[in-house]
Amino acid sequence: MSETHFVPRWASPPGDTIREIMSTRDVGEADLLDGLGLRPHDLGDFLEGNTPMTINLADRLTGLVGGSVEFWMTRDGQYRTDLRRVAADRWASALPVAEMARHGWIASPGRDWEDRIEACLEFFGVEDVYAWEEAQSALLARARFRSSASVESDDNAVAVWLRQTEVELTKIECASFDRAEFGKLLPRLRRLTLESDPSAFLPLLAAECAAVGVAVGVVKPPTRCAVSGVARRLENGNPSIALTGRYRSDDHLWFSFFHEAAHLVLHDEDAIFLDEIEPGQPEPSQDSQEAEADRYAGELLVPPQFEAAVFDARRDPLELRKLSKRLGVSIGVLIGHLQHRGALGYGSRLNKLKRRYRWNGVSLEKA
Repeated sequence: MSETHFVPRWASPPGDTIREIMSTRDVGEADLLDGLGLRPHDLGDFLEGNTPMTINLADRLTGLVGGSVEFWMTRDGQYRTDLRRVAADRWASALPVAEMARHGWIASPGRDWEDRIEACLEFFGVEDVYAWEEAQSALLARARFRSSASVESDDNAVAVWLRQTEVELTKIECASFDRAEFGKLLPRLRRLTLESDPSAFLPLLAAECAAVGVAVGVVKPPTRCAVSGVARRLENGNPSIALTGRYRSDDHLWFSFFHEAAHLVLHDEDAIFLDEIEPGQPEPSQDSQEAEADRYAGELLVPPQFEAAVFDARRDPLELRKLSKRLGVSIGVLIGHLQHRGALGYGSRLNKLKRRYRWNGVSLEKA
C-alpha cells in the first residue's frame, strides 16, 4: 500500500459537496431543481450518487454553486472509483482470508485492507470485484448444486475452494478424456479402498484417472464450505473430480469419488455438479441425475448380487470382514453402504471399523 496519500474506505457522492455548498450559500432545493432541470425524484437520485454526473449537469452546477465542469466531473469520477474500492473491500472481507493465507493459497496481507483486496483479486485471477461477480455468475449458470437442508454452506467459502481446486488440478498432466475407458477403470479403482493411508492411495488414484483424461485431487475446504465434491471441466478442458475429504472417513470419501465419477460417465461433463453428500441415510434426491449418480456409486461399490449378503451381515463384524475381502472393498465402505441404504444406524458401534483421516496442513493423512 502506498503511504504517500490517504485512501478512504468509504465513498462520498458529489451530492455531499453540493449540500455543503448549498448550506453556506443562498441556494435552496427549489433553486437546484430549477437550475438543474430535474424532477424531485431524479434530484434525490442525483444527490445520492445513483445518477452519474454529465457534462451538462456539471455545467449547470457551476452556475448554481460554483466550481468548474472539470471539478464536478473529477469529483464524480473519484466517487465511482471509491465505490469500486468499497465494494472490493466488502467482498474481500467476506472471504476466509486468514485460512487462505494459512494454507499458502495467498500471501498473508496482514492488517492492510488494500493488500487483502489485491491478494484476493490475484487469487481469483480477476482485475476487480465486478469481473469476479461476472465469472461467478457464469459458473453458477452451469452448476447443479446438490445441497443439504441440514447444513448451511457459505457461498464465499465454496467459491474459494472451487478456485483452489482449479489451481491445483490444472497442474495435473492428463491424457485426452476417454469416457468409455474411464468407465472401465472405475471398477478396478475399488481396490484402492483397501489401502488405509491417503498418502499412498491418492497419488495412485490421481495417476490412474489422469491416464484416461480426468484430473482428480483432494483439496482441503475452508471453514463453512459444506461440500463433499465437485465434478466439472477445468478451464484447460480436462474433466475433473475434486473432493474435500469431508467427515474424514473412508466410506464418505470413496462414495463421494464414485458419485462424482458417475456424473462424468453418465452426464454432461461440461456441467458443474457440486455436491453436499451427507453420511447416513440421505433424503431421497429430487434430481434424477443425482439419484442416478447415487445408484451408480452404490452399485459399483457393492454390486447388486452381493446386496443381500451384505445386508445379512450388517451386525456381524466377522462376516463383514469376510465380505470386504471377497468384494475387494474396505469394511468401512460396506458399513457406509448399509447406512446409506438405511439398513444400519449412523450411530452404530460398527462405525469404529471405518478408517479415519486427518488434515496435516493441506495434506490428508491416516489418523
